[in-house]
Amino acid sequence: THKEDLSHLFWTCEKTTDFWTKLKFWLISCKAEDYDQSIAMVLGLRPIKQNLKNINFWLLNARYYVYYTNN
Repeated sequence: THKEDLSHLFWTCEKTTDFWTKLKFWLISCKAEDYDQSIAMVLGLRPIKQNLKNINFWLLNARYYVYYTNN
């Protein structure tokens, strides 16, 4: 029902928003306290602090999941 663009696909879609919320709580439960759920971090547009480098792996997998489940 919405115009499909990258912002909608990866950030504002209801399904995607729910997914990012669940991922955020999972990351926090894994002791990634410094993780902030900004669009820049989620899409890999902002450098990640040294102690959170492994989150890049999870965010890359998350973007892959979002892309392929919404297409």
